[in-house]
Amino acid sequence: RLLILVDVSGSLRQHTPDLLRVAHTALRAAPARTEVFTFGTRLTRITAALAHPHADQALKSVSALVTDADGGTAIGASLERFLANPRFAALARGALVIVLSDGLERGDPAPMVRATARLSRLGHRLVWWSPLACSPAYRPVTRAMSAQLPSLDHLGGVRDLATALEQVRRLPAVLSGRRHTAARHWPTTPSGAPR
Repeated sequence: RLLILVDVSGSLRQHTPDLLRVAHTALRAAPARTEVFTFGTRLTRITAALAHPHADQALKSVSALVTDADGGTAIGASLERFLANPRFAALARGALVIVLSDGLERGDPAPMVRATARLSRLGHRLVWWSPLACSPAYRPVTRAMSAQLPSLDHLGGVRDLATALEQVRRLPAVLSGRRHTAARHWPTTPSGAPR
């Protein structure tokens, strides 16, 4: 199974349409096994709205449903709401969980770190794709990202369909490899370079 959680907060405004297109493409490829949610300041299940075969129409349907797009962000609170719903949490059990987010948590990072750790325990693998990680200069040095790095199986850069395809090609190695290896591949100091 595939569970995709898409950050629609204001800091991702320029990337949100492309990130939703990535989720739409994944849903079209495996409709019976894919669930998609958005989060900003609230959590919204968009699987049905995103299921339209034409991407533009699907994005229009999602836009009508998602009321917190281009606003604030509460990543930890949104992920905790997801996990607090037993029906939603069951969707993560044994799934490949992909979070599309820049990880820029505005408040206390502890809820985000706790929720990420629990998602990691529930899922088969937990992958975090960030538009920021497309930059060679990116390092996961914010308090939230550096603290949650040990829970991630992979941290990669995705900002559009082309970069998503690059990351999809890496998934077989992520799915068959050791768990929680993202911290080994991403230094948390500016002087290092990803291995």
